[in-house]
Amino acid sequence: MKKIVYFFAGFIGYMLLVGGLFLVLYAFKIPPFLIFGEEWLRNTFKIKEYINAQTTQKPRLLIVSGSNSLFGFNSALIKENTQFHPINLAAHAGLPFNFYVDKIIANAKNGDYIFLPLEFDYYTRPEPKANQWYIHNMLLWGDGYAKYISQKDILQAYFSAFAPLNLYKALLSPNALKHQIQGRLNAHISPIPQWESLIQSREEKHYQHDFKSLNAYGDFAYQKGTMQNIQAEYLSDSLEISDFFLSQYRRLESFAQQNNIKLFLIYPVSAENPHFSLQDTNTFKKIENLQTQLTKHNIQLYGDFTDSHFEEFYFYDTNLHLNSEGAKLRTMHFIKMLEKLEILD
Repeated sequence: MKKIVYFFAGFIGYMLLVGGLFLVLYAFKIPPFLIFGEEWLRNTFKIKEYINAQTTQKPRLLIVSGSNSLFGFNSALIKENTQFHPINLAAHAGLPFNFYVDKIIANAKNGDYIFLPLEFDYYTRPEPKANQWYIHNMLLWGDGYAKYISQKDILQAYFSAFAPLNLYKALLSPNALKHQIQGRLNAHISPIPQWESLIQSREEKHYQHDFKSLNAYGDFAYQKGTMQNIQAEYLSDSLEISDFFLSQYRRLESFAQQNNIKLFLIYPVSAENPHFSLQDTNTFKKIENLQTQLTKHNIQLYGDFTDSHFEEFYFYDTNLHLNSEGAKLRTMHFIKMLEKLEILD
């Protein structure tokens, strides 16, 4: 009998604690602690959209994908060596394609040239309905981001954030918890003044995953170091394009046609390694299959994948993140591709 009493007392105490926390968060307008929330991404998009809003003298070239392009370009070289003004809107490969399509629709301008070096798995992903990382971030970032998320999933995400095990894990990582709390408290503070100050100082420093690492074009271009022993397949042998990707690409295509915007799907970064190698005929078969699958839907993939394929000493901390030297090399290859496309008179 005592065990039952203790159980109900503990349960009631837990519910009172959770209810009290919800009330505090609501009263102070602080987003709740969501274990997968990426505070740096929200601020990164604030900076990128600020860059996008500036007036340019050259035709605009937008780069949109996951982090293989956030880390993979030095856009100053594009501006110096082409007729384009580059704007890097790339961020994180965990964000689903519909999110980037929405971002393009919200930020692109008539006559833009948009290049999408999408990570290969974007072509096969389904709708992000059950993706907890996506759900947590969309809820964390505020109004307007809850697309494709049901009320059931929203409630589940909030309650799981305060589940005893998750709270216990948070307490075991005090530095991470401190970072999360600081992010919530600073959620309404604009990162733009601090970023502008860094740009004006001409400081070229990598602050890890932080908006302060962005250069004037929206790149992470200052990271030093080399990753070793990369093991990555990148593509499956039996890749099939998902209905979700096709629906979102058609939505983007329609928007582009209505606004005189040119779209170019191009290859993402890949690393030479035992599972994806220029010495392996199966690697080329995987690429050919991807091209074939896209061609069935009248979608063209531009360029040559070998121009975005590099030795591992050009990689920084993952098999998709180039270091500063790799970003420069990838950018020069990209410029050569632009010249071959002859998209400007």
